[in-house]
Amino acid sequence: MSRTEIFLQVREKGLLRCPHPMRATHKDRSKYCRFHRDYDHDTEDCHDLRNQIEELIQKGHLGPYLEEPREETPHPRGPVERQINVISGGPAANGSISTTRKAYSRSTVEKCPQPELEPEITFRAGEVERSHHDDALVISIRIVNARVKRVMVDTESSTDVLYLDTFRRLGLTKEDLTPMASALTRFTRDSISPLGTTILPITIGEEPRAKTMITTFMVVDLPSAYNVILGRPMLNKLKAVVSTYHRVVKFPTPAGIEESRKVAQHRLNIDPEARPVRQKPRKFAPDRQKAISEEVGRLKRAGFITDVQYPRWLSNEVLIKKSNGSWRICLDYTDLNQACPKDCYLLPKIDQLDDATIGHELLAFMDAFSGYNQIQMVTQDRESTAFITNRGAYCYKVMPFVLKNAGATYQSMVEKLFKHQLGKNMEGYVDDMIMKSKAASTHLTDLAETF
Repeated sequence: MSRTEIFLQVREKGLLRCPHPMRATHKDRSKYCRFHRDYDHDTEDCHDLRNQIEELIQKGHLGPYLEEPREETPHPRGPVERQINVISGGPAANGSISTTRKAYSRSTVEKCPQPELEPEITFRAGEVERSHHDDALVISIRIVNARVKRVMVDTESSTDVLYLDTFRRLGLTKEDLTPMASALTRFTRDSISPLGTTILPITIGEEPRAKTMITTFMVVDLPSAYNVILGRPMLNKLKAVVSTYHRVVKFPTPAGIEESRKVAQHRLNIDPEARPVRQKPRKFAPDRQKAISEEVGRLKRAGFITDVQYPRWLSNEVLIKKSNGSWRICLDYTDLNQACPKDCYLLPKIDQLDDATIGHELLAFMDAFSGYNQIQMVTQDRESTAFITNRGAYCYKVMPFVLKNAGATYQSMVEKLFKHQLGKNMEGYVDDMIMKSKAASTHLTDLAETF
């Protein structure tokens, strides 16, 4: 359906705002816009109407008027020459011995439990932030008493995987491992031997619809961008329905349907009419160039930036002298920020936060370390954060703090993560947080709730 047809369908429903007045001095009388009720361009070419329709689509108001694009289904040619494997083996496969696997297969066929009445799980068109993406489904969960982020949901994995680094950060030791003989087969058909298994309680969701399950993890010593992989065993226990399209996991609880999705991502929302700016590279003295090279190396090792080619937006570094004589490396996103609308998400008022701490016996002040860099950039906006160095151009995979609406995105994430504590035993202003306790004797309990 064309924009003009959508406009004619919804103009009487109060969904569209009044358009901005047209400022053209010499108007083309051969073209008329029904939205502006003025001459100069056709309704179909109206930028203001296009932006408002796209906004309504994101909010799910125009579902009945949209048609899913039909994609041609390609047909495979020639015989199958190779096989691409997924993670297999482990507890879900019931071991590595042939007889035990056959017994496991027979048991799954023979078990036919009576179906239980469960709430209906549905996905609405309005739940999709971006219909075309290839993002992995990454959520956060609670393991024992720790909040674990970067948990990938993988419906093709036959086991739940806990990486050794995360295992150690949970405070676990070799005594918490149970040896096992089976192996994991990776994507390249090679096998790895797990360090063992460990049984831990995990909690997904938020009260009152949180769900806690006892899970057997296979512990592996491998480098990974994730802390945990949730495979079919855990998802089946949860009776979870996974939609990578909607980037959400939904599962039934006694209190209703709960869902777990990405907590926060940063989106630039660049004005489509803004002209991209490539800033000219600046020249720096040798000591400053050395500082830039060291910072770029640190960011690459941390996985915060990546190489980029042919960016449409390009910014320069800005160096600020610290009191200790070293350099702080910032980026000149002036042009990029001017092309982005301001996020209207309100930040808390400092004086009200100060008043909220009155009467508390003990306070603990916390400053999130590299907190902004824990929020991922939306994939299609990463290239716009590109900056130039003497070693090439790079862009951010995570949110740099100098972006226009970075503070609003971070504050939104804080209020989602700590919604049950803010106002009770915590106050937060962006990445500065205060733990407050009415009595000093309960302060450790309040801190444990956070960490």
